[in-house]
Amino acid sequence: MKKTLATFAILLLPLYLTAQEVNISGNVKSENGDTVSGVNITDKNTGKTAITDESGNFTISANPKDILEFFSPEFSSYTIEISNRRNYSVVLKKVNEKQIEGVVITALGIAKKKEKIGYSTQEVGTKQFETITTPSIGNLFSGQVAGLNVSNPTGMQQAPEFTLRGNSNLVFVIDGVIVEKTVFQNLDPNNIDNINVLKGATASALYGSRGRYGAVLITTKSAKKKGFTVEFSQNTMVTAGFTNLPKTQTEYGNGSHGKYEFWDGADGGVNDGDMIWGPKFVPGLKIAQWNSPIRDKVTGQVIPWYGGVTGSQYNDKSRYERVPIDWQYHDNLATFLKPAVINNNNFSISYKNNKDVYRLSGNFMNYDDRVPDSYLQRYGMNFSSENHFGEKFIFDTKFNFTQTFTPNIPNYDYNPSGHMYTILIWMGGDVDGRDLKNHMWIPGQQGTAQANWKLCLVQQPMVRS
Repeated sequence: MKKTLATFAILLLPLYLTAQEVNISGNVKSENGDTVSGVNITDKNTGKTAITDESGNFTISANPKDILEFFSPEFSSYTIEISNRRNYSVVLKKVNEKQIEGVVITALGIAKKKEKIGYSTQEVGTKQFETITTPSIGNLFSGQVAGLNVSNPTGMQQAPEFTLRGNSNLVFVIDGVIVEKTVFQNLDPNNIDNINVLKGATASALYGSRGRYGAVLITTKSAKKKGFTVEFSQNTMVTAGFTNLPKTQTEYGNGSHGKYEFWDGADGGVNDGDMIWGPKFVPGLKIAQWNSPIRDKVTGQVIPWYGGVTGSQYNDKSRYERVPIDWQYHDNLATFLKPAVINNNNFSISYKNNKDVYRLSGNFMNYDDRVPDSYLQRYGMNFSSENHFGEKFIFDTKFNFTQTFTPNIPNYDYNPSGHMYTILIWMGGDVDGRDLKNHMWIPGQQGTAQANWKLCLVQQPMVRS
């Protein structure tokens, strides 16, 4: 048995040796003898790639009988099978113009056939951009590209985060120009003709070290049909905004240890400076609260009142008291928020003849947010032209202008000025947000002292809205 195994191993040894990779080098030229740089070389068996340098030289490791494919946009693809030779001279033929179809726009507007580019890329469908209204183009990428994860915050002016194969430092390129993510975010989706996502290390060769984690390439629209074309579109979207909300308890109101009685919001009453573990909401229960009227114990007079009594004539417990009112739960977040409405208007005028191409487009979007008095308006103008001067000279012009106006950006973060934080965590369900909105000031102190359920809260979201 041992002798058989030894003989079998000896027989396999020559086969293993012949399958070792070897370094293959060579040179690529055109039919007229000029060296060709930037040729993509792909080993069809192993997937390894290489690119010819400025002198047309290349080096790649391959196995005997592997198939190497040579591709450059201006030339027909060429393949060779690796033999015992270590050096190869390759001559590429110019491609017929009629064969240029199904291209991908890569760096600096270079067009390459989808099946011939030597790196990983994926095209994003853009037809839905014309029918889906969204304040951010990033929201349209979800589920479109394998390996690309997009977080889509639902708040106004909250930028989506892109992660490609675990990396978030992507490059955004519009018409061959690298732009900041904010420029990409505010781009009019209706003005996009083509989107490709590069997912290979070759993005570094196209855009340097900035592109080593991947790149999002965008080509804007130009005229397609001959003659004049005029287009106009308008769509409206109503959105509820949030897919998930923080979970908070709704059984207990302000106070602590099950007790609460409001006087000034600064512990002048019973636990009226504490938070959210006061009495339980029970039908029929009445407790003195921040919006309870004041009663004169001597005369019996009842005075409508909102907020604390500090600095007023009623700050005297021996004579005045707060009248208990119904202790009941209020869904203040539902009262505070409203449906968001997004209106989007677009137009385009284009002209094309045998030599010249022109396109002018415009966009106006109005986004009325869920948070009261918060809105976004975006204006955009785009112009592109392509002029042919003879057979070899083309003058290409692109102009993009976008203006975004947002006077009141909501605070969605977990902090004292955020509406989520204030309403869900600090406010307490016993506080009626509608009363906060309708009774902004302590009586007699308009413009100087806000009415509130707690002295430490100088402002409340209902007032700011």
